[in-house]
Amino acid sequence: MHSSLNNMEQAYSYQPMPLYDDHHQPTFHFDKQSAVKYKMDLNLYCIKKPKQTFFMRVNNPNLTSWGIEQGDMLVVEETVEVAPGDLVVVEQLGELQLYEFFSAKGSYLVFFSLDSKHKNLQVNSLEQLALRGVVTNTIHQLRGRKNAA
Repeated sequence: MHSSLNNMEQAYSYQPMPLYDDHHQPTFHFDKQSAVKYKMDLNLYCIKKPKQTFFMRVNNPNLTSWGIEQGDMLVVEETVEVAPGDLVVVEQLGELQLYEFFSAKGSYLVFFSLDSKHKNLQVNSLEQLALRGVVTNTIHQLRGRKNAA
């Protein structure tokens, strides 16, 4: 098992990081490598379809009610299918805007804007939108944001 871990680590240009559970671990010693049960690679965790995925940095300050702040990074998977509750990225006038797909109301698809400065959308089909993808994950920095710029 030890050699397979070494082989896995050599396959990446970066090192997967130790992964700990938050529940009680009787043998837990944070400083001991033997306590690490798993190693985590955020790329493998966040990106299911690498060739259809892109990152989007949020600069819009009007999304905090959705828990999305300026500087957050969104992982967006290009797709032509959406499900109710999905956060979607739509290109409008050269900008990427965020919407929540609400429902199919009669023959209309309804999208709520995450930014109160933009109108909600109601369309007959997805082909009427410049749909760029669905948000699959957010990367939200809690510490050091002000110093990182």
